[in-house]
Formats: sequence, structure tokens, C-alpha cells
Amino acid sequence: MVTPTFKTLDATATGYAISNIVPEGANIGGYGDISIQLMNADGTWGNMYVWYTQDGWGVPNGWYDENGDLANETIPAGQALMISCDAEDVTFRVLGEVELADASLPVEAGWEMFGNASPATVHLSEIVPTGDVGGYGDISIQLMNADGSWGSQYIYYTTAGWGVPNGWYDEDEQLADVALAAGNAFMLSCDNSDVSFTIPAPIVAE
Repeated sequence: MVTPTFKTLDATATGYAISNIVPEGANIGGYGDISIQLMNADGTWGNMYVWYTQDGWGVPNGWYDENGDLANETIPAGQALMISCDAEDVTFRVLGEVELADASLPVEAGWEMFGNASPATVHLSEIVPTGDVGGYGDISIQLMNADGSWGSQYIYYTTAGWGVPNGWYDEDEQLADVALAAGNAFMLSCDNSDVSFTIPAPIVAE
């Protein structure tokens, strides 16, 4: 399972503490059944944290690093993390207020894991790259299937680059508009620097 951080909920809106991501459910166990792993900027896997509980290990509930220390790492807004969960019927509660403005997420050249940082479903067509986009297939995203395998890939083409409407195209070169549920993530490949992605503000019921 993969989930992104939600848009930051503090005044600076630049990152989200993993302590605010809390697994819930009767089957959690607390014996290391749940772990999360971050991704480094170069696309390699980074730090891993394991969820321990008072009931399981006699320690305060929280995420612990490889040294057994309680961790509170801050993840940049919109970046994703890998979740490994041995228990069933577990949900993840993300604490804080909902960010009501569009989220602009800067990316660097290379591979990164990003996701829908809004607590609402977002369509692929709503995730719009700006900046040094290129338009010649310089930017692509690949989704992940529920079993952890890699799924469909989509490439961003532009009118300036290919003479087609700006948007994400599938392997058949058809304009795609896939729905990304809250918490869904994808792998992003970007050949250029100075690119940002906009995640639209969620629709809030009156």
C-alpha cells in the first residue's frame, strides 16, 4: 500500500510530521506489524519506521527508527511513503485540518514518489505540471496496483511539443483521465528541473 502525505497543516505548509499519521484498528498488534518507508530524492528507498504500541512493547504508541528511538521525521508535502501492513482492517488517520487552497508541489529532475495530497478524489487531468515541462514526454507518472506491483504509465504531452491538447496520455497515445482516490500515490519521472505540480483544492460541502 502506498499513501502520500497530506498538504501540510501548519503555518508554513512545507512538510508533515509522521507522528500525525496514526494507524487504527483492532488488529494492529503493535509488534512491528506495520511499517513505513520513505523514498530518497534519487529514487532509492530511505528510512524505515515501525509502529510500536504500549500494549505490544510497553512503549508510547508511535513510529520508531532502527535504533529504537521514537521518530518524528517531517515529510515534504505531497511526497509519498510505502506502507507495509501485516494486519487486516487497518486504517490510517491523518491528523489536522484540511488545506482548502490548491497545493503547489515542487519537484526535481529524476524519480520521486508523489500522490494525491488532497482528502478527496482527484482526476489525473487536474494534476497539471507547470514550469519547464518540455512537452516531449519529459514527464511521466506510473501508478501502483493494490498488490504493490507497478501499474499503468502516463506521459504528459503538450500542444507545443506534439500538437495535441495538453494532458496525460496512455500507452495507446489516448488522452487519459484516471481517478486518484485520496491517499493514492504514483511514481513521477521528470527530466527537467524547475517543475511544479498543482493538486486542486478539495470540494468542501456546505
